[in-house]
Amino acid sequence: MERPATQGFGKRVRELRLAGRLSQKRLASAAGIDFTYLSKIENGHRRPPRPGVVRALAAALSVREEELLAAAGHVE
Repeated sequence: MERPATQGFGKRVRELRLAGRLSQKRLASAAGIDFTYLSKIENGHRRPPRPGVVRALAAALSVREEELLAAAGHVE
């Protein structure tokens, strides 16, 4: 069963990626991760990644790190 935080983080990443008109492959490459891993995150099949990966995703998506760190449950 999917955890709400896992699902919420992945959904937010997908929303930001689509708003930025980025493919999964392009975002994954910019963040230094594999696109299959990104797909699993977006679909709620993986827990939110460690803070370093979240920061890389934030940079690639041009959003504040704090926003994605909070969505990933790394800050309160």
